[in-house]
Amino acid sequence: MAHYMIVSRMTGLVLDVERGHHEVHPGTRVMTWKRKEKDNQWWYDDLETGTIRTKVNGFCLDIEGDGELRVMPYKHGDPNQQWERDVAAGYIRNRVDRNKVLDVMNMNTEKGAKVGAWTANGGANQLWNFEGPGAVPAAKAAPVVQKRREFYIVSELNDKVLDVKGASTAAGAPVVMWTKNNPVSKNQLWYEDAHGHIRSVLTDFALDAQPGKDVVLQPSNEGPSQQWVVDGKLIKNKSTGEVFDIVRGNKDNGTGVCSWKHHGKPNQLWRIENV
Repeated sequence: MAHYMIVSRMTGLVLDVERGHHEVHPGTRVMTWKRKEKDNQWWYDDLETGTIRTKVNGFCLDIEGDGELRVMPYKHGDPNQQWERDVAAGYIRNRVDRNKVLDVMNMNTEKGAKVGAWTANGGANQLWNFEGPGAVPAAKAAPVVQKRREFYIVSELNDKVLDVKGASTAAGAPVVMWTKNNPVSKNQLWYEDAHGHIRSVLTDFALDAQPGKDVVLQPSNEGPSQQWVVDGKLIKNKSTGEVFDIVRGNKDNGTGVCSWKHHGKPNQLWRIENV
């Protein structure tokens, strides 16, 4: 994907994820800073979700309750994450309220200035340039996200399904096997995004597992631990070739799932069932 920098026309400073050279957590502040061209100053358009995301870990630009711009995991349908670039006008507009734009708060010209959202007024503190290979949008995101295909991931060992344990919405939530719920519950449903990640309908977090480790849910990123594809009856990692494996072939509800070397036994075989 093509990334770009967001440059304030008022100061020449760029949008920067605070402390981006360290681990970026949900709610980390976005501010203006001098150009360093590190990953925390590069952004990309996610046309599927209508969001603008940081190169660091895929978190989205989000106006939080205090009115400041921060980065957060994607939340389906949240208007505070719905932003698009109006390159001709120089605005970054909210896709739900088109008259709301990103704004350097209090016309602060110093590095570290807070960024928020305000009614468009043409002020220099609301105008931005976009620089880099992704500066010109490839296409305009539609106001409404197209309907996605949702599905169960069913074990051939026991007909149980992948389930977010306890319907947890926390990053790092474990993925386990469980009897299919009736009525349908979001913690057992999955979809594939435009980047090839398999994501939870409950939280939009992606299936994530390091080699030999348990499968958990994490905010979407470009790392190999989230590069899983359905390959026949296997769910295989593109980089390592390891596959999803029910731990020790246990058939009980609550059994964990891990990444493991392929051996072809039933605890590594799956099928996709559309909802």
